[in-house]
Amino acid sequence: MEGYFKRRLILTTVLTFSFSCMFPVQALAQDIYKPKPLSEYKPTGLGATKFPVVPHKETDCAACKEIVERYNNLVDQYNRINVKLERLYLAWELDDEALKNEKKIQQSLEAQPNSNSPEIQGKLAASKSREQTLKEKIEKEQGKIGSALARKDLLERRMWEAESELGECVKTCKKVSMKIGGKPKENGEFAYNYSANNLLAKVNGWGAVSLGDSHYSNRSGLLGLGEIGVTAPLGDRFGLQLDGFDGTMAHNNFQNIEGFAFWRSPTQGLVSPHVQYQQLGNVRETLYGLRGDAYIQNWTLTAEGGGVHTNLSGIGGTYYGQLNANWYAQPDLKFNAGYLRIQNNNAFQVGAEYQLGLTSWPGLTTFANLGAGSHSLSYGYLGLKYSFGENKPLIQRERTDTVAPTFTPVTFTPVIATRLVF
Repeated sequence: MEGYFKRRLILTTVLTFSFSCMFPVQALAQDIYKPKPLSEYKPTGLGATKFPVVPHKETDCAACKEIVERYNNLVDQYNRINVKLERLYLAWELDDEALKNEKKIQQSLEAQPNSNSPEIQGKLAASKSREQTLKEKIEKEQGKIGSALARKDLLERRMWEAESELGECVKTCKKVSMKIGGKPKENGEFAYNYSANNLLAKVNGWGAVSLGDSHYSNRSGLLGLGEIGVTAPLGDRFGLQLDGFDGTMAHNNFQNIEGFAFWRSPTQGLVSPHVQYQQLGNVRETLYGLRGDAYIQNWTLTAEGGGVHTNLSGIGGTYYGQLNANWYAQPDLKFNAGYLRIQNNNAFQVGAEYQLGLTSWPGLTTFANLGAGSHSLSYGYLGLKYSFGENKPLIQRERTDTVAPTFTPVTFTPVIATRLVF
């Protein structure tokens, strides 16, 4: 049986990785080291949309003014970087074409019957000299493009941070009306155009794999999971999310599927009903509850509660509740801690997630979680996750794209398993 579960884990990992590879993720070599026509080069990010934050009314709030000026300066730098990139790509394309022509000239000269004559050899040497000069020029252009892309990514992050600061400042002082790609409100409060600022403007998906160790009751063994999920918009403030897990826990097969139908404001929070079904061995469990998230600067606080139905004898309808806190030490670095209670049983979990910020894989994160609870439950695992869609910081991704995760699904069933039937 152990060999069966190992084979199943390998199959799950391969299928999840294959699923990720089907998406059009541009490789680093294609993104930086391959010339592309200007017609295909479309700047992305906040600055490229050409809607800098501008004051709609005069204000006596010095803090808001400072943030507005800083954001406008960042947008100006961002747009100048885009212009620079266009020029570099064009120069690269022209030099690459010239390099190809030199190779054709050399092939033509070498193919001539009198290719060993001094005249032909002189032309050949001149062509090779031009070829070497073009190669060195292209190498310098590659370096400049790499530096410009890194600078562009940094500016995108700083612009988003400035937007978040402005939102908090306006909510605090209530003395200014701002316009960010939309119309200001009559009462002078902060007007935020969610569509323009990537609030679930398109379908987003992700895939993840994780590997670790688990123990509950009298069982111990490998913990391996594969996950896929998708979030889709229903207008500017509403959305649907569906995700599922498949894998093994302590030599038992594990599956989980869950869904959300949520309302969200990226500056305030999220409210959503939550339905989750899972199976561990022969134990089946369904949770149905209500979740609420509060976005407070770099904190996301989550509370959820509802009912539980399981096929375990003696445990019919019962309740569950959980509290979770995510602290974003940096826009791409998150630490989390949570507490779960089901009936009279408890569980705790701590973890961290870091978005690596790779140019070609902007949505790639690495994560780790540790948990413990009733009935000798304990687990720990490491994993990789890739989120598709636009390049943005982790905190923004979890406040505008997906519903941020809380407890790992493997916690719920073992924590109430007073006796398991396998």
